[in-house]
Amino acid sequence: MVIQYYQRCFGYALKQSKDDEEGVRNGLRSIVPHAYGDHSSCGNWCGYLKNNASYKHRGLPHGKDLIGKSLRQSLEEILEIYASNTKKLAPLGSNQVHFKQNRFLVQAAEKNGVMEDLVKAVSGFTLSLPAFRELLLERKSHSQENLVQDLLCKSYEAHNARADVQTLYQLVNNVLNVKLLQQHSFKVSWVASYQKLL
Repeated sequence: MVIQYYQRCFGYALKQSKDDEEGVRNGLRSIVPHAYGDHSSCGNWCGYLKNNASYKHRGLPHGKDLIGKSLRQSLEEILEIYASNTKKLAPLGSNQVHFKQNRFLVQAAEKNGVMEDLVKAVSGFTLSLPAFRELLLERKSHSQENLVQDLLCKSYEAHNARADVQTLYQLVNNVLNVKLLQQHSFKVSWVASYQKLL
């Protein structure tokens, strides 16, 4: 019951502050205190702040605050790992489809006992959309079709899976630098440990 509660809160923190690193960081750091009855760092999502007289936690045993210092310390340490990596987490709220696909790939590899093969073949995943947004702040549209037309000066068969992948590869290699790519990338092992929280 408590695990599902934390999974749900983690997802809420990502969704409510998508593309906002500070918002995601604050949201993640408020999860544990909130569960322990400290609402000083909660946002407008907090039911206690709306009506403290009748508030009960949904998802915690008997709707009551958690107790226990060692559990609290462990939970805070775990969530701090994610709170200190919000640059990679913040875009996930707007890139859930791609992230879920990566999670699905990792889950399938684990289930079928080929995780080692996946790690050898795939060094990690990159969220290219936030990288393009960071590099090209002045653009109104960061759709792949528009980027290809403006930056590569060509058109292609958009929404054809093979053409989309090949053209994205050209875009990334011609426009994005390695440092920027690394800032928006994460390893297969990170996806595996993240999905265990969900």
